[in-house]
Amino acid sequence: MEQRLPFRERLILDYTEEIPGYDIKKSRISAAFGYLCFFIPLTLHGDRQFARFHSNQSLINLLLSTVGAVVLGMIPVAGPYLLLAQEAMCLILAVRGVVLSLRGKARGIPLLGRIEIIAYRRQR
Repeated sequence: MEQRLPFRERLILDYTEEIPGYDIKKSRISAAFGYLCFFIPLTLHGDRQFARFHSNQSLINLLLSTVGAVVLGMIPVAGPYLLLAQEAMCLILAVRGVVLSLRGKARGIPLLGRIEIIAYRRQR
């Protein structure tokens, strides 16, 4: 049975220790550009775990933004206001991701960071 993590650890998902230091140094800049378009780090440093991690986080943010826009766009009165708040949140998450990648940190999006669409963990 899977052990539940405390709430604070579910919010702050730090995978920096799992990624080799040389990997972080080589792909920090491309990982930051990944928040503009998620496949940039995959094309430049597709074999680097750090670049793949930030590509995954960027893709999650893109999907959150897109699905949220579609769903909230269907709500008649409050939808535009909720959509504005949701898009502001996605922008803040993207800026957070850029700053973290430039600092060499691999921290996931709070509550959603465990989702792995693009595989980034090394198989042991």
